[in-house]
Amino acid sequence: RGRIRTNTSYIKTTMTMGKSREYPLYIQNTGKGETGTITLALPSWIETVTPRQMPSLASGDSATIILRFVPTESMRLNVPVTGHFGINCTNGYGASVSFQLTPVSEETGTLTVDVVDEFTFFTTEAPHVSMASVKVKNMSTGQVVAQGVTNEKGTFSAEMTEGWYSVTVDADNHESQTQEVMVDPGENNK
Repeated sequence: RGRIRTNTSYIKTTMTMGKSREYPLYIQNTGKGETGTITLALPSWIETVTPRQMPSLASGDSATIILRFVPTESMRLNVPVTGHFGINCTNGYGASVSFQLTPVSEETGTLTVDVVDEFTFFTTEAPHVSMASVKVKNMSTGQVVAQGVTNEKGTFSAEMTEGWYSVTVDADNHESQTQEVMVDPGENNK
């Protein structure tokens, strides 16, 4: 019987919204017999350049599968899509490959954080909070993509790529606040 091995059992990468991305995956038959017909069991948004059904591999033979990641509109930017897919064969043991694919964008927008004090917001002065610390993190990696302090008007602005982010605001004598925000391209997202 055949036994399919892949060069990786875990794919962790990005894919740009609105574009397809090709990704090579190498397989080898490490079993003692032929694999028989090889088929790919993929999610609907992962296509292949190579056929989904491939001919048998003899013992020791290898092949390259070219996957094509095609992000869908329902996927959230900067939020990983996880799962796995199968590489099956009719005469032997197939393989499973797990993935974490993060949809990203090349488009940019501006994020403006306006920090207010909920206890004074509805007063006539309605002062905004200056010198508040703002930290913006990528939702999937936790990497800080922008940080700074609010100006005298209580605002902080930064340009960043489109997508979902986690924004944390800290200020002396105030509770820390964290929330998720979506930055749309070409806009000032407040």
